[in-house]
Amino acid sequence: MAHITKIKIEHFRALKCIEFELGKMAVLIGENDVGKTSVLNALKTFYGTKKLDDQNDFHGHDCNLPVVITLDFETDKGVTTIRKTFGYDKPPETAILKEGEFKKATKEEVAEASNTEGFFFFPVNRDIAVQFAMTKTALLGKLIRDCVKKRIDETPEAQDSLKLLIQQTKDAIEEPRAGLEAHLRQQMHNDTLCLNFDDVRVDPVDGVSFSPGLSDDRVDSVPLSNRGAGTQNNLVLALFRYLAERQTSGNLILALEEPENSLHPKAQRQLLSVLLELTKKNQVICTTHSPVFIERTQFESNVLITRRKDGRSDAKVFSGDVLKDVRNELGIRPSDALLKGGGNCALIVEGDTEEETLPDCF
Repeated sequence: MAHITKIKIEHFRALKCIEFELGKMAVLIGENDVGKTSVLNALKTFYGTKKLDDQNDFHGHDCNLPVVITLDFETDKGVTTIRKTFGYDKPPETAILKEGEFKKATKEEVAEASNTEGFFFFPVNRDIAVQFAMTKTALLGKLIRDCVKKRIDETPEAQDSLKLLIQQTKDAIEEPRAGLEAHLRQQMHNDTLCLNFDDVRVDPVDGVSFSPGLSDDRVDSVPLSNRGAGTQNNLVLALFRYLAERQTSGNLILALEEPENSLHPKAQRQLLSVLLELTKKNQVICTTHSPVFIERTQFESNVLITRRKDGRSDAKVFSGDVLKDVRNELGIRPSDALLKGGGNCALIVEGDTEEETLPDCF
């Protein structure tokens, strides 16, 4: 049940050097261009990048200094520290902290401590087609490949019969389709939603492909790429929830960039509730500009990132008694809620979130 408890990033993109602790629900906040996204991309680099060959990945475009990403993992056996060092256009050097010194780490040591198969990253510009492709790295692809493999292993005849393979594939797809549909209906409060995996094709060389779409009481089987960003976000989240339910070998780590993007405040609250529920067994690390996330999570979950004049980014975890200081750091004022018009407007409040976010207005 590994999760990240501390992160240190050196010389990566917008980050000259930054170090801070993470909880199982970690919300990264701060003004634009202070390095929040760079933190998530550093995690993506740690987990998946074989080498860095773009000078834009090096702070200040200086490729002479290596990128160093160090993570502490809390496991059933205690805390394990793993460091990856990326020289320009070179495979990373991976080391593990043993007896006070970093020593070369084996793949087995890294996999055991860092949960290498359980990390998923979603940028703010989410391409739904990527996550619903039949590849090893796509969320749905990974899920369905595992289901298909299980069915084939349980049915030896499928190895010799393409017809049987096609039927087994369709049967295997039905289980995750139904599970995703159930989560999606719950998240969007719409019992008429139907997730369709149409035109299922099985090729002995190219593998499995199909055309996912959504239907409800208003539209029939609209391709996912044509649905709104909020619906696509909900579908990705439903996919992660289903994966988390099926995960038996360990927990998952979900890195999200601005998950509230394109969502109404009410939908943001619902999304946050789902994410908090996931953190009972998994870890969620996200960036946000949403007052809903800042106010509704435990204050110790929030990490405020700021940029100094020398280019170094600072991070600090805060608590409820410093809320006013945090608002000042972020440049948030109660009058921001009034938008324009010199105060000649009415503020209509939907629920408790807005009242708690801007108590000085009421």
